Amino acid sequence: SEKINAEKFGFLPSASGEENTAALQSAIDAYESVEVTRQGIYDMAGTVKIPSDTHIKFADGVILRRTPLADSRLEGNLFINEGAFSGRFNENITLSGAHICVNGVESAGASPESENIITGLRGHIAFLYVKNLAVEDITITDLMKKDYAIQISDFENVKVLRVHLEGMKDGVHFGTGRNFVVKDSRFRTFDDAIAINCADYSVSNPNFGSISDGLIENCVELPGYKTESFFIRILTGTAREWQEGMT
Repeated sequence: SEKINAEKFGFLPSASGEENTAALQSAIDAYESVEVTRQGIYDMAGTVKIPSDTHIKFADGVILRRTPLADSRLEGNLFINEGAFSGRFNENITLSGAHICVNGVESAGASPESENIITGLRGHIAFLYVKNLAVEDITITDLMKKDYAIQISDFENVKVLRVHLEGMKDGVHFGTGRNFVVKDSRFRTFDDAIAINCADYSVSNPNFGSISDGLIENCVELPGYKTESFFIRILTGTAREWQEGMT
């Protein structure tokens, strides 16, 4: 597939957060393969929705700094697949090299005012209903107390490789799915470096269900003040199927 540099769409260190988010969205809507090569700090406000067959690569020295939206009720994930909102699976996605500065920005609670927020899906990088996904070389070192770094649910065939995640919330958080790998990664997090959660609070998992066929290999938890918690947490539990009249 043809590759384009997002700079051609106006994705620039000098642009505003709203401008950069819109520019990157335009680039990935037009091209299957998008790269960012110019070093610098790029403000980003709002959410980028990733379609199927999309490959996004950020070069070393590119930092994505989250900036708040004017209406905090609309604050959602930074990256999410577009099918998360419709329940349609997206396939064949790669997100590589993103160095994200959270900068104090976290998602709002789901509300009638926004179609941009899904209850239980609170990763800065979030995927819901996805197959054949690779998330590689991601760095986030300023996680706050609410949002996870990477959250993936209702998935099949996922690789999380060479990530470096630090802060006060989960590093990699899985919901229901099968076939996953987390490999060659470093963590300094509280609560969980890696969460494998078939069931969780409604605000922590979008759906309940089984998780199977996973490999976690060569992952290290770094020592750190106030971040000594679970390295891998596995939550099982069950959820009864919905039926009319349930409360």
